[in-house]
Amino acid sequence: MSRTTSRWTRTLALTMTGISLFTVAAASAGEITVWAWDPNFNGATMNKAAEIYKADHPDTTVTVVDFAKADLEQKLQAQLASGTIDGLPDIVLIEDYGAQKYLQSFPNAFEPLTDKIDYSGFAPTRSSSQR
Repeated sequence: MSRTTSRWTRTLALTMTGISLFTVAAASAGEITVWAWDPNFNGATMNKAAEIYKADHPDTTVTVVDFAKADLEQKLQAQLASGTIDGLPDIVLIEDYGAQKYLQSFPNAFEPLTDKIDYSGFAPTRSSSQR
């Protein structure tokens, strides 16, 4: 598989996951905030997912906030360490290896998605680390 094809396959998978995440987040809000760290990849993917989601949910506002990767990680770490959820986004995009750090250090800060996302379309190395 070419590098371009692989990137678009990952983008499509992220977009579909993003739509699933929007569904989970929107269950309790008419406004969804997403923190992303790459405006050309995961930020763009979340904007596309938001566009698709909003077609069926026009009353939902989706705000994708792009950060530099280090800034997102610092802000997330500080917010989680403070012990309050005020100011946290509904969805935060983190690289796989970094996610484990947050999941282990702050186990009650994240919503389990194992019963909300179909992991069968993910590579085994991706889906097993997320459960």
